[in-house]
Amino acid sequence: MCALAPTRYAAQIEQAAGPLLFVGDTPLSELFVAFQQHTNGAINAQFQYTNTLVNSYTLRPMTPKQVEKCASTPTPTHADSITPCPPTQASGLPYEVNTHHRLHNMYWTIPFSQYVSHPTRPLRTLVLSTGSHLWKQHVYSAVLDGCKTPGGDADAFKPFKSLDLGSDYGCDFFGIRYPIMVQNVARFIANSGFTGHVVFVTTPPGARGCASVASPLAPRPKREEHSGSLYLGEYFPAEHYTNQTKYAEIIWRTAFLKWAPRVKLSILNITHLSEMRADALIPVEAGGMFPQESCEAFCFPGMPQIWSEMLLRLLEQYHFHN
Repeated sequence: MCALAPTRYAAQIEQAAGPLLFVGDTPLSELFVAFQQHTNGAINAQFQYTNTLVNSYTLRPMTPKQVEKCASTPTPTHADSITPCPPTQASGLPYEVNTHHRLHNMYWTIPFSQYVSHPTRPLRTLVLSTGSHLWKQHVYSAVLDGCKTPGGDADAFKPFKSLDLGSDYGCDFFGIRYPIMVQNVARFIANSGFTGHVVFVTTPPGARGCASVASPLAPRPKREEHSGSLYLGEYFPAEHYTNQTKYAEIIWRTAFLKWAPRVKLSILNITHLSEMRADALIPVEAGGMFPQESCEAFCFPGMPQIWSEMLLRLLEQYHFHN
């Protein structure tokens, strides 16, 4: 296992960076647990689980009031400025799971808003990760010009297969939707009054067939392609987030420079380092239409401890060496 030099004064670094809020999915939660271990419990930090940062249809974060309205009234009128609400229940479809697009992913704006407005200890550091499942399966976002479906808002959050649009539906491509999403995240953070430090953590790659990799630096098995599949986010390389990391970094920097100039943005790239450690992934047996096992979670302890040390070094540089 490759490792950085031992992190000294980790608890002091965490205290100087706090209060901190981590917002992301499973890989970021693994980083957060390692961060807790390095900092004697991370007493100044909180974690909020989410699969994506935005309403998958509007490509915008939802305010706490919007989340509350959608939770109490799943089908509000257009006057509520929520068009439309993300689903609250599982789809129940084996071919199109909607976990990554449901309302619970929008809850992160509630603690964020509370911490930003705290009277004595406002939020200083926000650690974000969009997750690797951002583009899976559903036909989002139909509100974009040139992307509207025949039913408009009525088609929102419907199973992609039911709309019969074909597997080459252009609105799901990374280059169209990702910049808009990041721009809206930057504007939301700026409008909240937050002026602290945002750390965008890139997503580590998964690799099907990882059980066959036995040593560091070995090539990752290629992701199996399914021609004609409707699982866009899973099988189309142009849309797979981890294959677009360098492009994503440019998008985040550009968006924050324009829309949140008072916010300091740092990018923690854990993607390329993690690509070298397919042997450290946990193979999970698959079945049905997926002949190869899924490998998306890393062994623990292992790579998450390296990510945590990298984050601590970044925070140390920001708070003690600027």
